[in-house]
Amino acid sequence: MHRFAIIVITLISSLHSVLLAQQPFEFIYHDAEDKRDSIIDFGATLPGTQLYKTVVIKNVSNQTIWLETSTIEWYSIQLDPSNTISGTFREYGGPYRYPITPVATGFFDNGEVILPPGASDTMLIRFNSDTVGDQQMTGRKTGFLDLIVRRYPFKDRTNEIAKRRFFLTTIKTKKLLAVRRDTVHFDSVYVGTTAFEDWSVLNASRLSVDAHQLYPASSEFLVPQPIANIPPGPSFDFPVRINYTPTNRGSDEAEVAAEYTLPGGIEKDTVRSIIKGFGAEQQLNVSAARMNALPIHIIDNVLTPDAGDTIYIGDVRVGRNIEIELDIVNVGNINFQAVKDTILLSGRADYSIEQPF
Repeated sequence: MHRFAIIVITLISSLHSVLLAQQPFEFIYHDAEDKRDSIIDFGATLPGTQLYKTVVIKNVSNQTIWLETSTIEWYSIQLDPSNTISGTFREYGGPYRYPITPVATGFFDNGEVILPPGASDTMLIRFNSDTVGDQQMTGRKTGFLDLIVRRYPFKDRTNEIAKRRFFLTTIKTKKLLAVRRDTVHFDSVYVGTTAFEDWSVLNASRLSVDAHQLYPASSEFLVPQPIANIPPGPSFDFPVRINYTPTNRGSDEAEVAAEYTLPGGIEKDTVRSIIKGFGAEQQLNVSAARMNALPIHIIDNVLTPDAGDTIYIGDVRVGRNIEIELDIVNVGNINFQAVKDTILLSGRADYSIEQPF
């Protein structure tokens, strides 16, 4: 009798551990290639259109799961509190094709979707680009999608086995083209070097758009390749490479724009973004030097005039130790942090650093 009880307890524990070993992204995902991805990006769209994205529900446990269709909510679309556009999340809806039609291994139980181990199905989330009310406003529309699956047949809220939250985002625009970023930031780039960023352009229409590049009005920024034709597709990002080569210290700003021809071939329109960068330079100069606490002269190296980087010690008797103290000033425009102090003097071991930064 005792042996039987031990076996039952072991089996129950084993079943529970297999169930809980699965991660939520294994049960609920929208990208089979990257199940951990929690951003559902609808791309760009014009007012009055509809876009759909698919979310997969898959039972990867060893127990049957269920999706309530009436009394206990298993999905919801929530407000994104960081978005100040009125009604931004109300244009999202779902699930569609609902009640979900399970695959052959799934079944219905009084209108509820039941998925045995190994069964899966899909649901559709819609972005309905409204043209009335608060939702007619253009801009970036965002929200959160919450999904829950529960253990069957325990029909209460305490038997959740997986829960996912997805971030929903869509660019709603009245232009044929849209841009991912209103401002392209390069941050700090060393003077004389080149960095690049991709300016992503999206086609919100169902037409191919013939775009013509307007180059940035700045010598520091360059678009090496024109845009040309942008194919239709709300989720297709057309990357435009922007190079930034600061020629001096400090902030740089310009505008990058793409001009395109509207259907009919006469009127034109433009999408624009601001580009910002910062020319950075690191330079350390020796402002003062002392040998055995007495000031010594600093000489400007002929290769780096006005840098004050050469210290003449003079003749030193063999075996004698002298101490050099240096005052170093950062004359660059970005912070300096010493990672390693090194004496670079090929073939000589006469010098050492006694007190590093």
